[in-house]
Amino acid sequence: KCGRSCGECGIKLLKWYERNSQIFCEEHYKNRFGRECTVCGLVSVQYNVNFYGESYCQEHAKQLPACHACGRLVGKSGPTHQKAASASLAAGCDYADGRSLCARCVPQAVHNPEDARSVLGQVLTFFANLGLDVPALADAPPLVLLDRSAMQRLCEHHSSAHAHQKCPLGVTCSRHSIRISAQSGRQRRSE
Repeated sequence: KCGRSCGECGIKLLKWYERNSQIFCEEHYKNRFGRECTVCGLVSVQYNVNFYGESYCQEHAKQLPACHACGRLVGKSGPTHQKAASASLAAGCDYADGRSLCARCVPQAVHNPEDARSVLGQVLTFFANLGLDVPALADAPPLVLLDRSAMQRLCEHHSSAHAHQKCPLGVTCSRHSIRISAQSGRQRRSE
């Protein structure tokens, strides 16, 4: 089988790449079909592509954590990552519970109860504008920020529909109560 030649340069090959019935040496195959790694800038023929069309060499796809919110790789600071072509690969944020966020998602993350209440107010306004009967922000259910391990414990404890997920993004809990009216003897259920 020795004697195959690159369709671009004509060099005889012992090892070759083939695509659409054409034979290529490694250099010309990379030039035609390789993708530039978003992290290091090197062109590779073995790469991963995320939802946003960003390419990563397999080394970086294994080394760097994925953003918990969008799935992009979360960059690190240092000389090997300064060539990053993508702004999302600037150093992100690592949380104590093991989650990481990329530089694009950090500014949109909710880190304190005041921001959470503001977002809840926007959600309530959105649904009210659709004509739905929603409570005023002051009457809304309590809102608590939890880390990943607290959400997992809550899911397990309450047999939540989210319990099967390794890392739920959020948990909604409710309480059910039955009140019996002293005057009429009727049950009134509230959730």
